[in-house]
Amino acid sequence: MASRPASLAALVGVVLIGMTGFGVFLPIFPFLALELDAAPTAITIAMGAYSFGQLIASPLWGRLSDRVGRKPILIIGLIGGVLSYLWLARAESIVDLGAARLFGGLMAGNVGAAFAAAADLADDRTRARNMGLLGAAVGFGFIAGPALGAFLIGEAPTRADFANVCLASAALAALAALVALIAFRETH
Repeated sequence: MASRPASLAALVGVVLIGMTGFGVFLPIFPFLALELDAAPTAITIAMGAYSFGQLIASPLWGRLSDRVGRKPILIIGLIGGVLSYLWLARAESIVDLGAARLFGGLMAGNVGAAFAAAADLADDRTRARNMGLLGAAVGFGFIAGPALGAFLIGEAPTRADFANVCLASAALAALAALVALIAFRETH
């Protein structure tokens, strides 16, 4: 029982860092696509590819996390995010952007696994608190991430600046995976 608070703190940290990385990149995506001469319709489809991938893969990740545990799914999902952001940093076309976003969505099992782990760490009295803490981490990540992305991109971004934002997202996802590996104790 003594490991529950430490595991919950690690889980909140993993979600906060991971969602900050997600938020860093998200607002610059349309501008990166415009930099690659993409049409507005293609940009919208490429952006939606992430959600489509998540729709397909989330139930599979959930079942797998029930079978093999939450920690491996957290780490695999975050590493998938790293690969997706690295792919985005090197994208040369809207097709590359869409494919990278689709891959990122297919690998996005870490958020569901985090919420499942928070439920595993809870009893009837602490379930709402645990879910609230993770929800707050998600929300704060979506506040801090775009602010950090705006700071990194600057006033007159070049293609290299867009790549640097993608690399920052990759670094944050890698940091979250490392925190999950070292500090989070399996709950399943």
